[in-house]
Amino acid sequence: MSKLILGTASFGQPYGIKGDPVPDEKELEKIARTAWDANIRVIHTSWQYNLPKICDAIFSEFEKIEKCNPDAQYFKWGIGLGLSIYRPDELLIEDGLEMFMIPINILDNRFLNCKLKQYVGFDHRPIFKVIARSVFLQGLLLTDELPEWLSTEAKTMIKVFHHACRANRLYAHEAALGYVLGLDDIDRVIVGVNSSKQLEQLLTVKPLKWEYNFSISDENVLDPRRWPKA
Repeated sequence: MSKLILGTASFGQPYGIKGDPVPDEKELEKIARTAWDANIRVIHTSWQYNLPKICDAIFSEFEKIEKCNPDAQYFKWGIGLGLSIYRPDELLIEDGLEMFMIPINILDNRFLNCKLKQYVGFDHRPIFKVIARSVFLQGLLLTDELPEWLSTEAKTMIKVFHHACRANRLYAHEAALGYVLGLDDIDRVIVGVNSSKQLEQLLTVKPLKWEYNFSISDENVLDPRRWPKA
């Protein structure tokens, strides 16, 4: 079973820092086939994504990670209950929780010292799954065309990251995803694509152990909900 989970946010609306176009039905079928052949069996979806009805048929064989209701941060995966959080101070340990979904990427290391694996519920079961999202920060880490509203710190770190990638003969997507795959406490990683070719590229990425620290603290950058509206 692949460690990757297929994100679907880009399947229903232009997505990411560049507003990537929505894949058509034929491309969605190719993405599903590529994922399945690579032993990806889980998709992450939400009512907010406005997915076309055809997605239900195309991805009918995949397990789904879904929000429990529009207002809550809880999600379901099979019979398991998880909590999707944005900041370490939102960590909530309660009976029945089995998973956390957290943002983590080369800029965002806020959760690395939280020791999520050591938390236990009131029934003394460990929180045994940690799912990473925002590994590319909606494509921000992969582009050289940085938006003007980014802080100087963020622009500097992204440029330094790209320089390190070139120095190590890595593409940005290899370094960004490889970094998260190489973290010991991460069980699964959500990746979003809008073409089968993009997914094929991600399937070749290997875990990395970075010696660099590109992290920043500016939540106006780390949290896409705070980004200026286009």
